[in-house]
Amino acid sequence: MPRTIALALVLLTTWFVLPAPAQDAPPTPKPADPVADLIGEALRAWRGQKPQQAIELLQKAIGRIQDGMRKGMSALLPKAPEGWKAGDVESKSGNWGSGGSAVTWNQVGCTYTDERGDKVTVKMTNMPRLVDAQRRQLEVLKDPRVRKLMESKPGMEFDLIERDGWLALLTVQTGHSCQIAAHGKGTLVTVESNVPDRKRALLFFDALDLKSIDAVFGSAEDAQKGTGRRGE
Repeated sequence: MPRTIALALVLLTTWFVLPAPAQDAPPTPKPADPVADLIGEALRAWRGQKPQQAIELLQKAIGRIQDGMRKGMSALLPKAPEGWKAGDVESKSGNWGSGGSAVTWNQVGCTYTDERGDKVTVKMTNMPRLVDAQRRQLEVLKDPRVRKLMESKPGMEFDLIERDGWLALLTVQTGHSCQIAAHGKGTLVTVESNVPDRKRALLFFDALDLKSIDAVFGSAEDAQKGTGRRGE
């Protein structure tokens, strides 16, 4: 009997120290996606024959998307060079028109001030339909005859800059100011100096990561060209 009890104790002890049977790990919760949630609610409202509610939900989703775009654009503004101080980043967005002619735009900007009080303002505007049209107009300046005509204006200097797939027009107004207007894939970047010094404007323009701006904020049409597809 004592031997039987001892064997039972050994078996019980072995049972309690055995590892517990493997259990499936709980699924990792998906990160919150307010935009997707709003779009899902809008779809349910539409299917439930509540078109006005669907529109309001989609507008909220668009607002969140624009908020995210402006934050991303702000991160791509140039850092203040040595001897300059960056002001607060200002941002705004809006919509023009409706239906197929609707235009949505987002803009961020920052003004930089040097030790003498001179200022340079950099603005980034994402408005694919308008910016792409402006770029096509700017292509005309590649014609030497057009360039010669523009350069004949007294007190004005012009220079055409091509970098990383962007086309930019540098304008110097003698005794007044200097501006660079650069057109990418749906995004316009302007650099405005309150003194007619092209070196100051180029200091900020050269600090921009134009490739990243195109990669993140390129127009839908450019994305379709990249995949060999056109909009339906």
